[in-house]
Amino acid sequence: MGKEKGKSLSAFAVCALSNEKLNRPVVSDYRGQLFNKDAFLEFLLNKEYLKNDKLSHLTSLKDVVELKIKLDQNTLKCELTSAEYDITSATVPKFVYLVPCGCVMSKKALLSLLSSTKVGEYTKARCPICNTEYCSRDVIEIDPDEEELFALERRMKTLETEGLHHSLKARKKRKSVSGEKSAKRSKNKSSKP
Repeated sequence: MGKEKGKSLSAFAVCALSNEKLNRPVVSDYRGQLFNKDAFLEFLLNKEYLKNDKLSHLTSLKDVVELKIKLDQNTLKCELTSAEYDITSATVPKFVYLVPCGCVMSKKALLSLLSSTKVGEYTKARCPICNTEYCSRDVIEIDPDEEELFALERRMKTLETEGLHHSLKARKKRKSVSGEKSAKRSKNKSSKP
């Protein structure tokens, strides 16, 4: 089956944070890990990212994308092909999601529609499910292999240099410590009679 070989569905069965059954709403980080949204919110509120190096990249809702995933009971459905997969079985095709819209689909089905797009080439296209525009770099593999994870790490570094979160929302620009002090000084000077 080559590179499109399926993999274990444990990523679709269990929340990567709580180890509880995965239920909608589901969110994902730039590494393609799936989380129950309520478990993720609890993780943020408890500031657990300060205690866990592997999850230290998760500090805000902007670090995840809410997915439009068809996951009912033990069945995962590809919205693009209408194929259904039993998440208790051993393997299924690889799945991806598109960052701007969160639509989840079979990687093979998406690539068959984009046969002219080269890997690594940043081209724009429209989501075949909801018609939202996306960039080819914003196709995130769920539960990626090491090679794909490396590409996702590079993507995230590029986004950080562009001032963006995984969700493509802008990062807040932080004032430097010296910039804050000089701003306070100028306020104090102008407020004196």
